[in-house]
Amino acid sequence: MGKKRSWVWEYAKRKGDKAYCELCDEDENNEYSCVGGITGSIIRHLKIMHKVYQPETSTSKRLSSSNNLEEIDTLQDTDSLTNSQSSSSSSNNSFTQPSQHNIIPKKHRRFLTHDNDTDRKCSPERTETIHKALVKLISMNQLPLSFCSSPGFYQFMTVVEPNYKIIKEEALKKRLHFFKSSIEEKIRSDLKAVQSVVCTSDCWSSLAQNSYITITAHALNNDWSPMSFTLTTQEMEERHTALNIAGKLENVFSNWEIKDKVTTVITDNAKNVVNAEPQLKFDLNPFDWWKSRENKFPRIGILAKKYLSIPATSVSSERCFSTAGNVVNSKRTSLLTKNVNLLVFLYQNRNLIP
Repeated sequence: MGKKRSWVWEYAKRKGDKAYCELCDEDENNEYSCVGGITGSIIRHLKIMHKVYQPETSTSKRLSSSNNLEEIDTLQDTDSLTNSQSSSSSSNNSFTQPSQHNIIPKKHRRFLTHDNDTDRKCSPERTETIHKALVKLISMNQLPLSFCSSPGFYQFMTVVEPNYKIIKEEALKKRLHFFKSSIEEKIRSDLKAVQSVVCTSDCWSSLAQNSYITITAHALNNDWSPMSFTLTTQEMEERHTALNIAGKLENVFSNWEIKDKVTTVITDNAKNVVNAEPQLKFDLNPFDWWKSRENKFPRIGILAKKYLSIPATSVSSERCFSTAGNVVNSKRTSLLTKNVNLLVFLYQNRNLIP
């Protein structure tokens, strides 16, 4: 007789060493291991997710058949023991007849069930948690977008979470853009609460000969704590003339709704900012000084916030290009400019990642 087909395959299909639940949607994580025809993981999925259990008829038949086999084995053991006792007593009278409590029953074969990590289900919640952690890993370590599809990452996840379905690059980009949107909302909220903003700007060319302009924003909040944000590192196809750079700056200021708040734009050739009164000691923090005297000088305190938020140099923009140089390296010269902006923005504002 041929091998009987399991009831599981009425609700699932098999492709090689993988089983797929036909009751789930294609977008869900419905891939399960069935190496050698093992159906433990897919059975567990049907019970937990769909409340589908093994039919009682097949279960009762299997139990009855197993009971019959046990009875037959017991009868065979008893007959063989009786025959051996009679033959031994007739051949040699010196041997004593064994008592009933010395009868050793025959041990039946036990089949081991392997409940290893390959049968463990990676739930949708667990999968989404891994997706978010992977997005944070790429954002905070300047990793390429193709990192999640590399053989090394695949081998790593087979050890950490064997049934984890590797995220596709398009889904990864969507989550990166979602992270960027959430950080942009935080920056907009902080910039909306201040009265004045100072910006720095600089231009840079990558190894792929693409020109970029970066713009950073600086301000003091109500607690007299300095804030610095990277607003953009976007491609600049136009020539680096004063008119084109001014137009690019105005567009960025308008998009961030700070056009009326920007008081100063510092570039690498800007004039030095000279502080007048008050004369402060070198070991005294001017922000702490004005924070403790804001109530005493409320009007001058507004001007102090406006002018003390001006950085002396455009080093913050230069720092962005150091990050961009790590992103657009010799092995990633084909990276799209919008992806360069995305990765630099996330890394420079990584302290805002939730």
